[in-house]
Parts: sequence; C-alpha cells; structure tokens
Amino acid sequence: MMLLKFSKSYAHQFLLLLLWSIVQGLLWFIIGPKIGADSDLYFTLAEELHRLEFPLNRTLLYSSYSLFILVSQTLFSGKFSVLFFHLLFNGLSILAFYSIIANTSENKKTALIGSIIYCLYLPLHEWNFIVYGESIFTSFTIFCIYFIVTKKYKLLLITLLITVFCRPTSLLFLLALFIGWAYQKYKNGNYSQRVTLFLMGIISLTLGILFHQALEYYGPFMIEGYLIPEIIYFRNSLGVSPPINPYIPSEDDDIIIQLFLFVLNNWWYFLKITLIKGALFFGNIKPYYSLPHNLLIILLLYPLYYFAFRKCLKKDRLKFIDIFCITYILLQGFTVSITSENWDGRFIIPIIPFIIYLSCFEIYNTLKKNRALITFVRYFTLH
Repeated sequence: MMLLKFSKSYAHQFLLLLLWSIVQGLLWFIIGPKIGADSDLYFTLAEELHRLEFPLNRTLLYSSYSLFILVSQTLFSGKFSVLFFHLLFNGLSILAFYSIIANTSENKKTALIGSIIYCLYLPLHEWNFIVYGESIFTSFTIFCIYFIVTKKYKLLLITLLITVFCRPTSLLFLLALFIGWAYQKYKNGNYSQRVTLFLMGIISLTLGILFHQALEYYGPFMIEGYLIPEIIYFRNSLGVSPPINPYIPSEDDDIIIQLFLFVLNNWWYFLKITLIKGALFFGNIKPYYSLPHNLLIILLLYPLYYFAFRKCLKKDRLKFIDIFCITYILLQGFTVSITSENWDGRFIIPIIPFIIYLSCFEIYNTLKKNRALITFVRYFTLH
C-alpha cells in the first residue's frame, strides 16, 4: 500500500514535469529570450563580482542573482546563459510546490491541482525567459517554504541567504516569515502573548533598521513620485493630477519624518493615489494592455482571489504557511501602493504561487462537490 502511495506521487510529479516542459517549450518559441531595462545592472554587478569587488550599497540586495549570472557565463557563454538557472530552479520549484501542498493538506489531489495551476499560469513563467531576478527569486521563496515544511533547517539557511540577496523585496518575504512563525508559536502555546510580542518587537526593530537603510535611497524617489504623480513606473500618471500646492517636507529631516509629514499634510491626495496603485497591483490589468490580455488576466487571476479568500475565511484552520501567505501578499501590495506599480505588472509575480497555494484547497473542495467534474479529477489525479 505504501509503495502504491509513493508510485502515485512519482506519477504526479512526472505529469507535472511533462506539463511544465510543454509550457516552457511553447513560451520559448512565442516570446524567446529577452533583455530587460534593469538587466545591465545585473551584468555590471556580475563583472564586479568577477573582479572580487563586492557591493556595499543598495545593489548588495541583487548580489546573489548577479552571482548566478557570473556562474552561468563561466559555465556557458552569452547574456542569456543565466536562463539555464531560471529554468532549472523553476522546474524544481514545481516539485517543491507539489510537496508543500501535499504535506500541508495531506491530500495529493489538492497538491496536483495546485501544481497544475502553477504550471499553467503563463504570465508567471514568461519571466523564465527574461534576464530579471523575478524567476529565481520566486523559485527560491518556494524552496524556503519547502524546507520549513519538511523541517530541513540547514538547507533553509543557505536558501534563505540566496533569497535575501536576490531582490530588495526579500525584506518583505522575511517579515512575512517571522509573522507566520510568531503566529504559529503563539497558537501552539509555545510562547505566551508577552513573549510573542517581545520577539515580534525585536524582529520588527531589526527589520525596521533594514527598511530604514533601504528608504535612505528609495525615500526621495518616493516623494518625487508622489509629486508627479507616478502611478505606474516610469512617470506614468494615468491622467491623475497632483495637488496645486502640495506640502513638501524639508530635505534636512530624516527620510522617515519626510514621508510621515508628506502623508500627514497631503493625506487625501496620498490616499487617492495609493488606492489607485493598489487596485492596479492586485487587479493586474492595465489600460494600455489589449482587451484579450486583460481578459486573460481576469480569467486566470480573479478566480484564484475568490478561492483564496474563501480559504482565509476559515480562521480556525489557518496554519503557519497560511498566515505567511496572507501577510506576504498584503505586504507586497502595500509596498507597491506606497511606491508605484510597474508598467509590466512584474511586482505581482513573486506572490502568485502563494495566491495559488491558498486557492487550491477550495478549488479542490469545489471540484469534489461538482459531480460533472468528479470523473475528470479522478482521471487526472490517478485515483
């Protein structure tokens, strides 16, 4: 019986890798490899690492991705050689994603359904063919959760180190992990409320210092973006007009104080542009996308939101990973709301797998209740 269980898991994983290979092959021929606007930064950092010149500024948070570029160019040749690592890690993340759901749900059907959705979410996989950090960063966040769920903490530390130095938004990922961890400890009775709050205070202080360091660079650009206003990067206001006489804080103040004073004195205007950017981020549709493009996003993403929301309503059943997913999704959305959305919508990419994770449980429950789909589910889940 145990052998049969393992055989089903291997069969599922084989089907997933086959489906994943077909998707990657199609995308390779449809969009092909691409260079992005920020790609030159990564290549420059890779050259500096090759000369043993280590970044000591904000670019430090891109160093692990640049290291992958350096290794790939050493092993292979050409600017697109790093795509080998994109595809390698993305393929492995499919298996890790399957294992995460199988471990937390104890249901291989749910795991297969969630992983199939992950495979078929084409906007997620197109970043495998662009020299940007999104692909590797997203894969490694999945690896981190996999090592937490399977309690392989030594591998987690190595993976977490790579993840943290892949993109600046890794700080949001870390914060979400800590909040999920503290919630689980408190829920299980490991720590009292006071101890939990104390630990959260220490963690928040540490991450606050890191965020402050990041804001030293990004803060002035944020205020400049509010004054344009920059709804979508780069300098796209979508027709939104700035206030005639906005309050502008003194540049002599600390950046946190500058941001606080700007928000406090321009609160209605700030609220308006924040809500617009948040809607563009979570909605993911753009006025300059084609109608078929926006319809595809709506058909793919919005049902996932619906089922994920249903999962979140079951508060008594929420575990560490659920709290992490909810926190990470909201933190990413909040950060984009107070900065700016990107023209290609790539800021939503790292949280897509975790939206899928939350949604797949309710999707499976819905399929189970639909008699017309029972045969379909049984056939494709080999049960």
